[in-house]
Amino acid sequence: MLTDKEKEAFQLYKDGCTCSQSVAIPFSEELKLDKETIYKLTEGFGGGVGGQQEVCGAVSSMSMVISMIRSYCDYKGSSKQETYRLIRKACDKFKEEYGSIRCIEILHGGKPVHGMCGLKIKKAINILEEITGEIK
Repeated sequence: MLTDKEKEAFQLYKDGCTCSQSVAIPFSEELKLDKETIYKLTEGFGGGVGGQQEVCGAVSSMSMVISMIRSYCDYKGSSKQETYRLIRKACDKFKEEYGSIRCIEILHGGKPVHGMCGLKIKKAINILEEITGEIK
């Protein structure tokens, strides 16, 4: 059974959003941002940052969501270490599944998997639901 966020993410992706947009937009309530703003903020993360197949767009959006929810924004960096820890945890969970956080390695390394971007989106949503639940 898919969660509401997974359903929304899959519909967004089906409608033409990037993997990064599809991961971040379902968290609009938690981010306290409208979906259009999130759409614009995350558009350039798609395809591994501007289509370069570097860091996966789903991973970039996980980092953005965690940062937006976790940062204290006190300009002293007091939340930075915990934010970094949570992002590393998210990346480690993603790597456990796909062996990398780089788009080119995930999509072209080893045996290609049909529907890979959809699977990455689902995994990123699952990871974010778990980690955002830990943030107080």
